[in-house]
Amino acid sequence: MRRKGSVDKMKLADGTVVYRARLHRKGRKILDVRMPSLALAEQAIELILNEDVLAPAPRKKLTMGTLLEDWLNLREEQGLVRGISKEWSCYRSNVAGSQLMERPVKSVSRKHVKAFVMELFLSSKSPSPQTVKHALRLVRGALEWALDEEWIKANPATGVKVPKRQTEPAWTFLSNAE
Repeated sequence: MRRKGSVDKMKLADGTVVYRARLHRKGRKILDVRMPSLALAEQAIELILNEDVLAPAPRKKLTMGTLLEDWLNLREEQGLVRGISKEWSCYRSNVAGSQLMERPVKSVSRKHVKAFVMELFLSSKSPSPQTVKHALRLVRGALEWALDEEWIKANPATGVKVPKRQTEPAWTFLSNAE
């Protein structure tokens, strides 16, 4: 898995010259910083290319819970997500206690992800469909990261949808005979 980085010379509005170091992996930006010198910009890219500092090594028994926590921590460290506190809140209140979080990542199948969605959908807390979608998005994202890191062969959460809630009609219409 080869990663490519680039350094561009930039002149800011105040006349200061800085060097922008950028690094992409599989089409995703993983580094975009401005450095005061060319040497420091190249050194930042080399540090990341030589040592995989952005992705922690998988643990012996990588469970869904540890995968999700590692993924959220990584996103927080990278600073690429605005609402990371909302993601952590959704994880703690809706995702963390589920049975799916105790499963090893390699054994998770589409059936388990669907069961997780139904467990959350039918829980006593009765979260809104949007909350269930957000929790599913967290699981999908973490599994996509595991797929990118080649810890799993396929993302079992791809294509899983949240069912629609059945609502009672607000009005009852009477027939002419009634």
